[in-house]
Amino acid sequence: MNFLEKLDFLLKQKNMNKLQLSKATGIPYTTIDSFYKKGYDNIKLSTLLKLSNYFQCTLDYLVDDDAAKKETEIPENTKILAELYEVAQTLSEKEQLYLLDTIKSLKKLLNEKDKHTP
Repeated sequence: MNFLEKLDFLLKQKNMNKLQLSKATGIPYTTIDSFYKKGYDNIKLSTLLKLSNYFQCTLDYLVDDDAAKKETEIPENTKILAELYEVAQTLSEKEQLYLLDTIKSLKKLLNEKDKHTP
């Protein structure tokens, strides 16, 4: 799969279009649209990083055409992490820290439960 095929796949996974991706990532719509019209040979690293962070995938996956053979589909938990990221972005920094502490506490509680479960 090439970059555009992967981008289309990732967009489909999130049920979104190029405009929604632009708004979610801060990448100008014209930049995203130009990938399809003019190509993506000179794509900026900063743009790739935004896409990688948003879709929770590696840079290798985005840019290496052979990565599709190594990584044929996005792990299921990536969808959950992406949704969690989207929700967290809407929170204030204080609320994000509270959410992080809550997740860490829950993880600790679940680990303790696992230790006591035969």
